[in-house]
Formats: sequence, C-alpha cells, structure tokens
Amino acid sequence: MSKSGGQKRASENLRTAITRIAPELSFRESSFKLGQLIRDTRSDSYAKVFNRTRKGEIINKRLSDVTDAGIKGLFEAGAWHFPEEARYLAILAVGGYGRGALAPYSDIDLLFLHAPYARQKIKPLTDFILYALWDTGFSIAQCVHSPASAVAFAKEDLSGNTSFLDARMLIGEQSIVDDFRARYEKHRQQTVREFVEAKLEEREQRLSEDHASRYQVEPDVKEGKGGVRDLQTIHWLARYTQGSASLPEHHEAGVFSDEEAASYRKSLDFMWSVRVQMHDLRGRADERLTFDIQPAIAERLGYQDRERMPAAERLMKHYFITAAEVGRLTGVICASLEEAELKSPRLFVSSLFQSLNKGLFGASAKRIRADEIGHTDNFALRNGRLDFVDHASVAQSPVDMFRLFRIAGRAPACDIHPDALKTVASEARFLDKATISDPEIATCFEAILTDTEDTESILRDMTEVSLLGSYFPVFGRLVGRVKYGLFRTYTLEEHTLKSIGILIDIMHEGLKKEYPISTGIILNAESVLPYFLAVALQEAHEALPHLSVDRVEREVRKSIRPLLADKARISDIIWVVTNHKLMAGTAARRNIMEARLVQSFCEDVGSVERLNLLMVLTACRLRVLGLQSSDNWTRRDITVLYEAARAWLENGNDGLEKLLLKRRQSFRNKTARYLNDWSVPELEKFFARLDPAFFDGATPLSAARFARLTKSVDQTSSSGKSIVTELDSGLTEVMVYSRDRPGLYASVAGTIAAVGGSVRASSAFPVTAVGKGVDMAANIFVFRRDEGRVAAAGESDSEALEKLTERFDEAITSPGEISLNVEPRIGDRTGMFEVAPEIIFDQDASEDSLIVETRGLDRPGLLYELSSALRDVSVSIRSAYVATYGELAIDTFYVQDLPGYKITDKRRQEVIRRKLKTVLLQQ
Repeated sequence: MSKSGGQKRASENLRTAITRIAPELSFRESSFKLGQLIRDTRSDSYAKVFNRTRKGEIINKRLSDVTDAGIKGLFEAGAWHFPEEARYLAILAVGGYGRGALAPYSDIDLLFLHAPYARQKIKPLTDFILYALWDTGFSIAQCVHSPASAVAFAKEDLSGNTSFLDARMLIGEQSIVDDFRARYEKHRQQTVREFVEAKLEEREQRLSEDHASRYQVEPDVKEGKGGVRDLQTIHWLARYTQGSASLPEHHEAGVFSDEEAASYRKSLDFMWSVRVQMHDLRGRADERLTFDIQPAIAERLGYQDRERMPAAERLMKHYFITAAEVGRLTGVICASLEEAELKSPRLFVSSLFQSLNKGLFGASAKRIRADEIGHTDNFALRNGRLDFVDHASVAQSPVDMFRLFRIAGRAPACDIHPDALKTVASEARFLDKATISDPEIATCFEAILTDTEDTESILRDMTEVSLLGSYFPVFGRLVGRVKYGLFRTYTLEEHTLKSIGILIDIMHEGLKKEYPISTGIILNAESVLPYFLAVALQEAHEALPHLSVDRVEREVRKSIRPLLADKARISDIIWVVTNHKLMAGTAARRNIMEARLVQSFCEDVGSVERLNLLMVLTACRLRVLGLQSSDNWTRRDITVLYEAARAWLENGNDGLEKLLLKRRQSFRNKTARYLNDWSVPELEKFFARLDPAFFDGATPLSAARFARLTKSVDQTSSSGKSIVTELDSGLTEVMVYSRDRPGLYASVAGTIAAVGGSVRASSAFPVTAVGKGVDMAANIFVFRRDEGRVAAAGESDSEALEKLTERFDEAITSPGEISLNVEPRIGDRTGMFEVAPEIIFDQDASEDSLIVETRGLDRPGLLYELSSALRDVSVSIRSAYVATYGELAIDTFYVQDLPGYKITDKRRQEVIRRKLKTVLLQQ
C-alpha cells in the first residue's frame, strides 16, 4: 500500500472509529473520549508524516485530512443521537483550514450553516460536536449562521468575508450549502472593487505597523512583508476578482504566467515548510523566526554549512530572496487589477508623466536634465506605471535600466510596472565591465543617489531586481546576508539602505536637532556623492569577510572608480569604509577629552575631509541600529570627539588646548547659573577641588547637583552621601560623595545591578579635601532601569527615589560583597550568542592611568563583577566607560595602583588580566 493510501486509510479509520464507539458512550463521556481519540490520531499521523518529509505543503494537507475525518465522524456520531437536527445543519471549513492549509498549531476555522430559523434546533448537535473538538486541545474558531445571515455578516466584516471566500464543505445538508454559495457568489460579483481596495488598504496598514521591512533578521513569517499573509492576499485577490479557487485556476484565468505560477508555488512551499518547523519547535503558534531557532530549522530543512556561509545564514538568505519574490508577485497582481480597471489607477499631477506616453518632456524639461537620463523614447506609462516601450531593446541598451529608476524616482515619484522590473531582473545579471564603466550610466546613477524623491525606496527596488548588486558587486554580496547580533534588526543590505534613508533626512535638514554637525557638513559639502558612496559601502568587510583588508580596499575602489574621478576622495572613502566603527568605538570606550587619545585618533583619521565623512557615516549607522546605539549620551560623546579632533587636525595641540579651556570655562559659567545663591569664592573653591575628568563627564546641571551634595556632606560629620535623580530618556543618575575606600566603585555598580539597572556611563575621581580634612572620592553613574523608570507600579516617583537613595547610602558604608541574585531580564536573549573573552591593555593613550578594556558576553551585574575583581587585586578605578553592542559588552577602566600610580609593570598587568578573564569566562 502506498504511503498516501495508508494516510487515507488512517483518516477513514478515525471516522469509522468515532461512529462505532459514540453510541456506546454517554453524552458526558463522548466529548472527552472522542476528543482524545481525534487528538491522539492526529498526533500519531502528524508524527509519521513529519518523520517522512519536511515539506510544509504535505504536512499541512495531512493535518487537514485527519481533522476533516474527525469532524465528519463527530457529525455522524452526533446525527445518531440527533437525527432530526442533522437535517438542518452543514459544516464548512473556512479560512486557512478551508484551503486545506493547517500548520500544527493553526486555528481550525469552522462555519456551522443551518437552515433558516433553525439556529436553536441544531444547538444540541453543535454542542455535541464542539465539546468534543474543544477537548482535543486544538484551537477552534467557529461561527453559526444561516446562509442569509452568513452573507450579511460578510458584507459588514472584511475578515469574515475573506474567510468565507475559501469555504469548503465538510459534511451535512447539501441544499443549505448550495443556498449559501449562490448568495455568496452574487455578493462577490457585486463587491469586487470594494474588496480589492479594502484588502490592499488592510495590507498597507499591516505593513505600516510592525512588519514594514521584509528584511528583518528575525522576520514574522506569517504577517511580515513577503510572508505567508502576502501570499494569501495574492490568492484572495485572484479568487475574488476571477472566481478561481486554486493556483491552477488562477493560472488558467490569466492571473499568473507559467513562470509566475511556478514561483508562487515554490514560495508558498518554502514559507509553509519554515512555518511548520517553527510551530513544531516552539510547541505553539509562534510566527517570529528568531535567532535561537534559525540553526535548528536550517538543519531540519537540510541546509548545510559552507566555507563562507553557515547553514542558518543560507536558510535566511533563501528566506529573504523568497520574500522579495513574493513582493514582486504582489506587484504583478496589483498591476493586473489596475489594467482590468478593478482598482482606481494612481493619479499623477506631474506633466512629465502625463506626457511620457507621447515621448515628450514639455514643461518638465527644466527639472529633468537630458544629461541625466538621455533618450526617453523607450519609456511610456501603462495605467499609471512606468514601463519600457520595447523590452527586447533593453539588452542592447542597458543604460535604459538605470534611466527607468531615474525617471521613476524623480519627484513626483512614479511606480514601475512589474513587467519592466521583470525585464530588469532578467538583464541585470549580464552587466559587463564596459557597462559598469559607462560614464552615461555613472551620471544617471549619481542622479539616482543624490537627486531622487525617495532614494532609499528606489535603491531597494534596484536591489530586488539585482541591478544595484550587479553595478556595485561589493554591495551585491550583502544581499540576504545576516550579521547575528542583538542590535542587528535588518539584513546587511537593508541596514545599508536604511542608512542611506537617514542620510537623505540629514541632507534635507529633517534631523538637524539630533545631528546638527552632520547636517552642517552635508549642507556645506562641495559634493554629497562621497557621503552616499561611503554609506552605501559601509558593510564591505561583512560582504567580503574571507578577504584581507588590502583585497577589500581593492574591491571597494573598483566599485567607486566609475563614479568618482578624484583619486584622493576615493582614498578617503576607502579609509572611512574600512574604519567605519572607529569614531563610535572611541567615543563609547575612552575618555574622549584625553589629549593623547585625541591625538592618536586624529593620527588615524589624517584629515578633516575624512573626519567629516566618518562623522556622517557614524550618525547614519547608529541611527539605524536604534535608541541603544544613538541616544543623547552617544550623540553627545561623538559630538565632543568630533569637535576635539577637528580642533587638533586644524591647529594641533594648541587648538585642542584652546578648545578644552573654552569648554571648561563654558562649563563653569553654565554651572554657576544653577548655583546663583553661591558666592564667587565658594564657586572657585569648589572648582579647584575637582579633577579635570569631572569637567569631561558631567553636565552643568549635574555639576550643580554635585556641588550641593559636597556642601551638605562637608558641613556635617557624615562619611558620605548619595543623591539620585531621574533624567530624560528613561535614565537615572546617582552621585556618591564620600571618604574613599577600596571597592567603592564596585559597591555602587553592584547596587545598580541589584535594582535591575544597566550602567550607561560612569566616572570616579578624587576630590581634594577642604582645608586639612581628608581627601574624598566622587562616583557618578548614569544607568537605565529595565522597566524604563524608577518608580514601580503603585509607587510615586519621590518614594522610589528615596528608596534608591537609601540603597546607595548603604553602599557607601558597606565594603562587603553584594548578593545580586539577578534574574534574567525579560526578553533577554544574550545567552544565544557566544563572545570570546578578550582583555586589552593600553598604557600610552592616558598620561596617568593604565587603560584596561574588557570584551565579553553581556550579562546583568557584569560591571560589578569586573570592578570587584579589580578591587580584589588592589587596583583603583579612576573612571570607566561602558559600551554594549547587543550581546557584546565592552567595559573600559582607567586604573591606577594605590595610591595613584600608573601601572606599567608587566607582571602586575598579568595579574589583572588573569583576574578579569576569570570573570569573563563565567558566561
């Protein structure tokens, strides 16, 4: 017997078994025992088919068939108890179940259709069926209607209307189903336009909320752009407009060509195979394809590691290519609807597009220059979409492919016809060296980059048809690639395209408040092209991870050369691309006002031109990575580093010294305004007691708070006090002023970890004694609570701050260990990643401290453990800088040997290294 025959026999056996044993059971026993029988049979059948194949389509069909058999058996068993009621009822599978597509934990959608005025009469029978179905543990969604009320409901409810579109009769009275189908078909034919417009609007709303990009590295396989829901939408639109019920019928109706029908089937099979594995691994209907399950799904679906791409990355590349293809197919059916005049064509007010069908530019000639796009004879509008007149000629004139996107992107933008995109997709892979070096294409592409209404979208369209990747081979290698990390939201090429979108916003002064320096740089640039090229090629190292730095530089140069004649500017771009993390890393992990550090940074950068490029690229990168990488503190630190570096590059050490003096004087003046009740001598004494590091890490307002704290402690016999303040953006500041002791910094860091905080910035420095008193110590931390605010539910902010202050006051006088017992943060997935521990010493960048940089897997309390380890080897922490890159924590300590000497002895450094490495290895 064939396997399919065996599965069919199993379904028949289930149906027979239900009808055989049901009469022997009481009504109370029926629901539990019949539900258990259906559940066990489906579970066994699922296990057998799952062991035989990983194809989602086959598994879906098997689950649907067994569920069909169970429901049919229940109806027949119920009819034995309630024969009269059965004459008035029919059961239909609707929604995904109606299409025979059930994932392991999908809802089972049912429509109970009853004869007019028989709703109450059928209740005993529907209860018998539903109680048993609920006892299966499956997710059941049912509605009860007469044919008339079902259609009335469909008219008012889009979801219901969509669900009924795939209604499939399971069992019951045929005449009731025929009545429903006749009524529904009449309704469908009368509401085609309304349904199409509503469905497309529904899709736009869905994608505008949380799934706008099909290139999220942890995509929603069901609701995300290019996922299962989009495939279903294509089916619904074809089904509603053409009346065709299946893919072969859609094909026959002319909705799809042979190639498109095959592509649709292939995409659907892949998405369902992934979704089935997700359900099976999670044990629930979880639709997010997260990092932790990607390797397991790749293994289950037969992907294997390759030399340059792990199996999980190969799976995800396949996913993103498929999602892009689903997007193309969606465009095909939308164009088909427009051409059938089922959807109102998009209106364009530009005289350019009104006259393109005539091959003329008219009044638009002044706005689109001939040297940008050349001849326009091969372009026309088809139902509001830009298309080629002669598709065959594109192979002989590849510049037309670039002209297509240039015209489409010029304000006001125009949609491109799917047929044109299809032609570009087939021809783009044949770009040769001569084509890539064509100056006419270079001119056109520069215009696409720098003078387009929505550059990001146009470049994304060019990416999806492989044109951008063929023209920029380095960029092409990024397509569909994933860089695993908690801060990585998108695939590498999508991250790059979104960075270009940020660059456009900066260029148009849309982000002037957040990035005033970058905005000024762009507005004053002789040419913005180098900035676009630097941002476009920022992930070159990730595209070519197997190549040496020199080889990467050569590949980048090859991509830039057709677009830029200035060799010096090409070298600048190459340097910035290969050092794109330098500015953010320096600002986050170092004392950016340390003269030696600024000098070292500037020696690496080399020129103001490179500094400007690096500044703009850094702003774009961090903005895409999100709030944790681009908050106010990060922007402030990068701004300070830029200003210091620019001063040094323009005027050397003298320029930097002048800047430092100017900043510190400005700092003093602003602080004095907040301390207007203090006399000038009091202010001067306060500033004279402070270490220079204080001026670099604090704000004038926090300095004023610290001044009042020092005064309140100095006027009493207290050994020290703390003050806690809520800042903006969900941050909290704690200042500690007390007698110094070993491990004071660690105690404060441990207290922050114990209250569920993560340190954002910190500094520790001595404060000169008043008169003949004892020198004091200052510790200032800025941290973020996991819940984003200090106060707990039902607690006022003042009460919460008072409790926190008490905790920190205790830390001042408690030299012992702090018991953290920190629970993993909700949603914390750092444990999925592996980070090799690393410890780096730098004794040159700081004049009076050894810089110790530690790299390891982030975890709650890590800063406390590291600072405690330094305390245990009698090392004093002068200041610390905390940078977190998703799962990677980089904590940098400026340390001295007690009582304040720079640590240069190699044996002493080795003791520190071993102690810190022990902490980092405790992953």
